[in-house]
Amino acid sequence: MSICYCYVTDDGVEGLCGGEADIGKEMLEGQRGQCKSLQKFEIHETLITQKGVQIALQNLPDLKHFNSFDIAEALVHMHRNDMNPPSYALVDLDLLDLSPSKSCGPIALRLATSFCPFLLRLSVFRLEGITDSDLLSLIALKRLSILRIIGSTSVPSNDVSLTFDRGLALVLKTIGPSLKQLELNDLSMSLRLESILEYCPNLEFLSISNCSYSSLSGRVDEQSSRPSKRAKIDLVWPNLKKLQLTESSSTLSPESLLLAMTSAPNLKELAIYDCETLDDDILHRAFQIHPFNNLSSLTLYNCNAVTKSGVDLFIQNENNLREASIGTCVSLSVEDFDFWLDESEKNNWNFRMVDI
Repeated sequence: MSICYCYVTDDGVEGLCGGEADIGKEMLEGQRGQCKSLQKFEIHETLITQKGVQIALQNLPDLKHFNSFDIAEALVHMHRNDMNPPSYALVDLDLLDLSPSKSCGPIALRLATSFCPFLLRLSVFRLEGITDSDLLSLIALKRLSILRIIGSTSVPSNDVSLTFDRGLALVLKTIGPSLKQLELNDLSMSLRLESILEYCPNLEFLSISNCSYSSLSGRVDEQSSRPSKRAKIDLVWPNLKKLQLTESSSTLSPESLLLAMTSAPNLKELAIYDCETLDDDILHRAFQIHPFNNLSSLTLYNCNAVTKSGVDLFIQNENNLREASIGTCVSLSVEDFDFWLDESEKNNWNFRMVDI
């Protein structure tokens, strides 16, 4: 049920759940008390407050999709002191702000994962105040398939309350095999791409933006997630179809970039933004490992070290590239774009070049 952009109030939610309150909207008439079967409830841009959210959570036992931004705060207020809190059927959840300035604060992450064990998709925004111990609560989400962790550019780069080795790596080690989509943006921790590759073998979409990276020469110790002396295992993402990388401060090493690009033999979409590390040499090395034959979409933006020689590798008869979106790459000229378009027309390629 969707009541978005309507003047429905908390009374309407109470009426929907079988109470005596005035439903207040004609569109809800006939739905009174039908909460037992309701699985989807969309309430964006309504007059429903946190009180209404609490009423819905308490009275809609089969609710799986509830697109309210107040769920975390409602759960905290309802169950902060419960010894045996209930489990909710929700399968997707957005935790928009876990900063200490909010009334629910970092505790919302722990409580939400405890109350919602069936989550398939989780988005976590603004991590000020979140520690490794808080993040480890995600280990309980064994069914999770989509995980988005979006930090904040306001967090100091030297903040050590949240780390990769003692936090995120241990989470991915447990729930990584079930993940199909992983997005990590604006995190102060140093990521280890090899660990993500090892722990999340079934990814179909990976996006990393504005994060720092550290190298890893071996596998990770099971207890501490630190590099061990055991031999490196050659791993790939066999199902990865879309890879998106954004670099803002030249922290992505050539080795890490090469690893990410060459670990997905069935990649269909590749997008790289603001990357000073990417150059023709890395592209040539990548093509020596695998030729990107399945790639259909390429996006390069503000990759200033890439020249025509590097892009030419993707635009070949034997490749399946259908669209290239390229912009603000200062080493590419108008003549380069004209050449590619002429080649496309001459060879009757089903190909589109977009200058962004």
